[in-house]
Amino acid sequence: ITASDLSTQVAAFLYGVSPPDNKQVKEVKAVVWVPQCGSNNSVELPFQLPKDDFLLKDCEPLKPLRWIKTQALEIQHL
Repeated sequence: ITASDLSTQVAAFLYGVSPPDNKQVKEVKAVVWVPQCGSNNSVELPFQLPKDDFLLKDCEPLKPLRWIKTQALEIQHL
């Protein structure tokens, strides 16, 4: 499956929870792709995080953890 042109940067939000026995660990439970505009040099994401029923369900509300993105070329530094 191809999500986009391989040289176009894309991003997603990571959502998850901590297990009951270790609050310092975060388990990723969902990767959320949102509408975005990407190019070879950057990717633009919406300012507001998604508010979906699955992410906010009462039994175990998922918390936003981080975001991830692709890039066209490997770089030697972050």
